[in-house]
Amino acid sequence: MIHLNFIFLLILIGTFLRYLVYGEFDASSIVLASLFPITSVLMYIAASYLAKKEQAYSPKYDDSWSFYVLQKLLHTPKPLFKGKEKKGVYKRYYVKGWHWLIDSLMEGKSPMYYSFYLTIDDHNYKVEWKRDKIFSNNDKWVIYKDGEYFGEAATDFRLKNAVQLKECVKAKFGREELLVTSKTIKGEAVLQCNDKVVGTIKRSSLVSSSHIISIDENSDTYILVLVLFRMYYK
Repeated sequence: MIHLNFIFLLILIGTFLRYLVYGEFDASSIVLASLFPITSVLMYIAASYLAKKEQAYSPKYDDSWSFYVLQKLLHTPKPLFKGKEKKGVYKRYYVKGWHWLIDSLMEGKSPMYYSFYLTIDDHNYKVEWKRDKIFSNNDKWVIYKDGEYFGEAATDFRLKNAVQLKECVKAKFGREELLVTSKTIKGEAVLQCNDKVVGTIKRSSLVSSSHIISIDENSDTYILVLVLFRMYYK
């Protein structure tokens, strides 16, 4: 939404400069430009309505973990369910204020600066985005559990993966090594732990906003890495 207000501001500045230089005032430009903040307000109202629907989500699944994503403009907490029981909350955040500004100007379509909090039962996780090199093809995250260092994760962008339309995230928690991969055109992501398939995440249908997590055991780390993968690769 902020990008619409930014365009409106640029048009106002341009109109004012034209008046100073040429003595001409174009009222029609102001009228047309006013459509941008009006659209921004309408988008906010729509996003607020969808955010309420996210909070009212009631799963239809008895065993699987699931969460519901209808909008990404407002970073409101999104409930995480095990079956029909609410077990946690997911919420995106930004490490620095200017990260939010850049992401908003790009309409939230850039995966850069993606960080989030995840609460499961009594444990609180913080997944903090960082980049070691300015011009790197990969993003990296440091993960904290209940305020203490817990592990790390990173994307694995290589030419081989790009050619195969393959998305990939690797994570390590002590001796536990996790790998999530997905063929872009397929949509379902597969989680491996020490080379053994232990879970998946997918939409309940091609056009659904429900994300379904199936795992062999109720491991917080499995859920965390699958959520990271799904929300990073929107």
